[in-house]
Amino acid sequence: MTSEVKFQIPTLEEVQVRNHPMPLYHAHWRGLVETAFAIRQEVAAPLEDEGLDFLLTQYENTQRGVETLRGQVLSKYFLKEQKAGVEAWLSRLCYLINQKTKGYKPLEKLQLVLLTRQNTNFFAYYGKFYSDQMEIIIYIGSREDIDGALVFHRQRSNVDLKSRDWSVLAEYLPEVVWAKI
Repeated sequence: MTSEVKFQIPTLEEVQVRNHPMPLYHAHWRGLVETAFAIRQEVAAPLEDEGLDFLLTQYENTQRGVETLRGQVLSKYFLKEQKAGVEAWLSRLCYLINQKTKGYKPLEKLQLVLLTRQNTNFFAYYGKFYSDQMEIIIYIGSREDIDGALVFHRQRSNVDLKSRDWSVLAEYLPEVVWAKI
């Protein structure tokens, strides 16, 4: 018995923070960079030390006025964990981030978004926090053969995804993960 999964996943461009450009480095970026680094250290701590053992990178987008934290999780890992495990892992990530941003707008939720870049589609989780001055993007890898799709790696293009059924992966992922604050 197969059940059809219908989902309406927004694209990343539809949910991203758009602030005014902030060119003053010391006044604006210094606090953001230091906070982002503290978050990265907390999340990268080993599991025994109450971290997630998960590496993030940080980028300053001066045109959008936002500090971005990025990480990548393999889709095979999330498929193995099933929906409850994925939600627990993402909730723990939100908790660790909120511990380092006390006094500012917390990370309330992570939303599943669809990225379309260079003729490839894949999923990511996106959330904004720290008074909408910081954002986090957790990319979910899509280059594994998870649903029987024909995936061809070519030299000048990433992947041919014409037969990919995104609903197979989407049914294992929660669309929105709310943080327990």
